[in-house]
Amino acid sequence: MKVVFATGMYPPAIGGPATYTATMVRELTRRGVMVRVVTYGDKQTLQDRGVPFFIVTRNRFKSVQYFRYARAVIRCARDADIIYAQDPVSAGLPAALAAFILRKPFLLKIVGDYAWEQSGTRDLLDDFLTRSYGFRVSILRAIERWVASRARIVIVPSQYLRSIVIRWGIHEDQIVVVPNGVEPFVSASREDARSKFVLHGNVILSVGRLVWWKGFHTLIRAARALKNVTVVIVGDGPERTSLEKEAVGVPVHFIGASDKKTLAEYFAAADIFVLNTAYEGFSHQLLEVMAAGVPVITTSAGGNREIVRHEQNALNIEYDDERALAEAVERLIKDESLGDTLSKNARIDSSKYTVSRMVDETMEIFNQVYS
Repeated sequence: MKVVFATGMYPPAIGGPATYTATMVRELTRRGVMVRVVTYGDKQTLQDRGVPFFIVTRNRFKSVQYFRYARAVIRCARDADIIYAQDPVSAGLPAALAAFILRKPFLLKIVGDYAWEQSGTRDLLDDFLTRSYGFRVSILRAIERWVASRARIVIVPSQYLRSIVIRWGIHEDQIVVVPNGVEPFVSASREDARSKFVLHGNVILSVGRLVWWKGFHTLIRAARALKNVTVVIVGDGPERTSLEKEAVGVPVHFIGASDKKTLAEYFAAADIFVLNTAYEGFSHQLLEVMAAGVPVITTSAGGNREIVRHEQNALNIEYDDERALAEAVERLIKDESLGDTLSKNARIDSSKYTVSRMVDETMEIFNQVYS
């Protein structure tokens, strides 16, 4: 079997799609699948990856960028059995066009609503789907729906995202849920990690892209009212400057993007993990931190409700409830037995989401299309 992965990013780029694609490429290659990758990126940083790469540089003219990407997919997919795109627009649109030209089976993975993320609105996704937002958003909506309609199968990581794609008008029989799998982190010493990063007191860790729906502003405001806490925020994004202004006078460390080894060390150093989010398709980060055994405070937004069990494997709060967040942190600081219970159950629950299971279920889909 020969599979072409069309993705918007690949390591060393940081992000869920990059991590997922790299993991799938590695595991499928081990199983004898011939894999090729088309991605945006820098040729100097994507060498010696063990599989054939076709690298497309980004261009400020989207039409030129997508044309070059589609051409790259056509070049490497002439003898392929499947073209598998990792998003519905930047990689998905040119890949769908290439699949149409080559008459190849086209599969699509969807982990969010691209039009919503690019719209600039502060409306939550469920509200966004019922409203109009002008010409540009209408075009993005039309693109992602057309690309999804072209896919033989749309793969999503959660039942929540399946419901979103159904609301796009895609038939439910066309959509298959394959939850993401997590790989165990290499354990790091708590003392060594805290010493290395010079962290003191009760360490509250939060990880994610610095965008409004991740609720970092509220986390910082909640920390302002707490004693003997240090907040560590790992990630980067458009909200960083405003978050740094918010954090004046509060012990907050902004780490920026981090590799997996460093992130494992921050997990080891943390007392509490906070994901104050208004939207999650299916949080790979949440599964990782649960597998690491860090007590979690989060919301039931989106796919989180398929993972989180309140007071069993995490504490569940409402999005952007500053008081509830501060109270949940204080509760975990004072009640070590509760933290131990959440940690133990989180490890057990997260162990169901293995990379092996994810690859097995994806291979079943590939074999269905291949046959």
